[in-house]
Amino acid sequence: MRITEKGNNINYKIPLSHNFGIANQEFETSIGNVEVIRNILLSIGFSEYGYSKKYRDSYIIGNIKFDLDKYDNMPDFIEIESNNNIDIEKGVILLGYTMKDVVKLTERGLKEYYNLI
Repeated sequence: MRITEKGNNINYKIPLSHNFGIANQEFETSIGNVEVIRNILLSIGFSEYGYSKKYRDSYIIGNIKFDLDKYDNMPDFIEIESNNNIDIEKGVILLGYTMKDVVKLTERGLKEYYNLI
């Protein structure tokens, strides 16, 4: 579960079985007060495991979305999204890479890889 201060949103993702990349069913809604939601989650047993400040530039071509993400203490990376695997692979190729170059990690997985949580 993720709370975003930009736009005051709460987001929850359910991982889906997917062998090509990472796929989630995603739910998001706006919230009135970030601190109140944070306190509610903590009071019902959630624990806060991290805080991230992310800078993102987003681009789209056809059905393919490219997000260029920058975090403190981690190399920059590109997230490629589409509603089908063919377009994801096209996006990878457009950037001059192959699917062998792709890393399939969530944001938390990247943080764990770089020992940030």
